[in-house]
Amino acid sequence: MDATSIDWERTARPQADGYDTAVALGLVETESTPWRPLPPLRPPVGDAPAIAEGRVALRTEDPLLPAPRFVPDAQAVAAMEQALHYVGRWPLAAKQWPDIVHTVQCYHDTEQPTEGPGRLGSASHSVDARFGVIGLTVNCPLAIAQAIVHEMAHHKLRAFGVANENAIRIIGNPQDELYPSPIVVDRPRPMTAVLHAQYSFIHVTQLDVHMLEQEDDPQVRSDIRALLARNASRMEQGFETLRQHARTDAAGCDFLGAFFAWCSDVLASSRKMLATERC
Repeated sequence: MDATSIDWERTARPQADGYDTAVALGLVETESTPWRPLPPLRPPVGDAPAIAEGRVALRTEDPLLPAPRFVPDAQAVAAMEQALHYVGRWPLAAKQWPDIVHTVQCYHDTEQPTEGPGRLGSASHSVDARFGVIGLTVNCPLAIAQAIVHEMAHHKLRAFGVANENAIRIIGNPQDELYPSPIVVDRPRPMTAVLHAQYSFIHVTQLDVHMLEQEDDPQVRSDIRALLARNASRMEQGFETLRQHARTDAAGCDFLGAFFAWCSDVLASSRKMLATERC
């Protein structure tokens, strides 16, 4: 794929015609990067348990989340299917994620509380070099849904040319320039990492909006509202950092212009929904 022919504005958010998915997969298949020197092959599901109509395997080889806290969960299909019900409330993401992700590692978090706000969470992880592989904990279905779109978005951005601490396009800030991250609050991060945090969690925030719009159960609505409030606040902060400090190339100018418009839309929807929920 010729990167100079890409309409980078249309990669900033999921597209109804699948354009951004096609660009991500086309770049992965044809472009070497410092973090992914060879095109990755999508492995067959084989005999592994599978979800997403048999397209995505559940495996835990070469674990992404470490023992002893995270224990591989061989009985995770039911929890994953429940989470996919929530992902389905955002049809574009539901269609896209199995094209990007081919393997999910499922774990039980032995330290996650079963009561209180702490129960609404999923630890998740993916790495630059292993395109299409994600790991997540399956304690909370709402948080599993968030983790799926979160890690899928990380992989998309890597395919577009931005790794967590490296970039071949879009972001031009030097790696020794550090900025506050909306997610990693204990230390400043390179601008590539700030963009990863914002890009992945604006996907999550958009999902939260869709989940809340379509939820009838009062307790589940309360849980989703708590998730949305937390993510919207973080995305406001990250948005401001990117607008003030991100430096780009030509592709990045188009990408970030469209991405900022999406951030504005998501945050406006979030504010409106949260204000309505308080009434």
